[in-house]
Amino acid sequence: MMPVFDKALELVLESVEKLDAMELPLSSCCGRALAEDVHSDIDMPPFDRSAMDGYALCGEAPSYLIKGGIHAGEPSGIELGPGEAASIMTGAPVPPGADRVLMKECAILEGGRLKASEMPSAGAHICRRAEDIEKGDRVLEAGIDIEPRHLGIAAMAGRAVLRVVRAVRAGILTTGSEVVPPGSIPGSGQVRNANLPMLEGLLTTAGFECSASLHSADDPRGIREAFERLLADSDVVLAAGGISLGDRDCVAPSLESVGARFLFREVAIKPGKPLSFGMAAGKPVFGLPGNPVSVLCTFEEFVLPALRKMSGFARFERLRLQGISCFDHSQKPGRHNLLRVIAMPGLCWELALPPSSGSGDLMSTNSANAIAHVSAERTGIAPGDTLSFSLFHSAGPDLSFT
Repeated sequence: MMPVFDKALELVLESVEKLDAMELPLSSCCGRALAEDVHSDIDMPPFDRSAMDGYALCGEAPSYLIKGGIHAGEPSGIELGPGEAASIMTGAPVPPGADRVLMKECAILEGGRLKASEMPSAGAHICRRAEDIEKGDRVLEAGIDIEPRHLGIAAMAGRAVLRVVRAVRAGILTTGSEVVPPGSIPGSGQVRNANLPMLEGLLTTAGFECSASLHSADDPRGIREAFERLLADSDVVLAAGGISLGDRDCVAPSLESVGARFLFREVAIKPGKPLSFGMAAGKPVFGLPGNPVSVLCTFEEFVLPALRKMSGFARFERLRLQGISCFDHSQKPGRHNLLRVIAMPGLCWELALPPSSGSGDLMSTNSANAIAHVSAERTGIAPGDTLSFSLFHSAGPDLSFT
């Protein structure tokens, strides 16, 4: 029986496992998934420090004797008693005996003594030791998408390297005797290869590595050899085209000849019905339809969640948002529809449908930034209807995954 959208996605995600971890210097960690929690090795701040340029004061007094100055990065070397003060810089250690800091703007110097135009309260402008983090506290959680701010936190916690999940290496194969390279002039019955560069771009913009990009004519031997090479050098294989049930569709038999076991060979979706998924040599293999729009939609909704789970990201499932339809659309019931839409933010998301000549129209994705989900039971959509949708992954992990 042909699985529905949710069941097919469940089968994919149940089949893939997180890859092994490796250590990288902080400068190489952005975009990776953190493989283990990070704990601070010190209190933060590690000492009582001044939050302002000004004067450290000991208690309240009509005036203060200035005993010296304290600079950031140096031990104070000063101890204050009642009626005494020391000039202090932002970030400098607060000296023993001081219980507040007077902002420089409120300081009055008269006859070699210091007065306050406005007396600060006890504890004012002092960041206490361990106020932010105590030694041993977790500062970063495994599974996060590492961003530059996380590198700063890791450095503060004493880490010069991090354990991250290694990047997924994906091998691509496009097929079709009628397909010619993008720079060629197509002859009669030929089309340019849009899928190969699109898949390469989808992988790299999502943070994954492309181990090899191959094309094969509809030749079982050539396709089998391509799969053998890709399986040897990749963690996952993506094949676009030749996955339907036609006489010259050689991808599925070729995969089976190298040991692939399919979990499904079709999905009740439109576009993308021929989508197939299986495992070969312990590695996931996706058979994507040859239609470029189907490739885009199935990559976003099925392949990306699998790759992110393999990469160790805690957020790997597609985030579904809610939007209001601004268009009419009719469809035959029976298949879950994936509509390319323009999602416009505001008080609520509004969804517009770009002009399209059908499911094979890649130009319809030119202005689209999201995929709207229309259940198989529905026969149409009217303006004002509420639809769930997923933004393209280029919107970033915070808006694309949960």
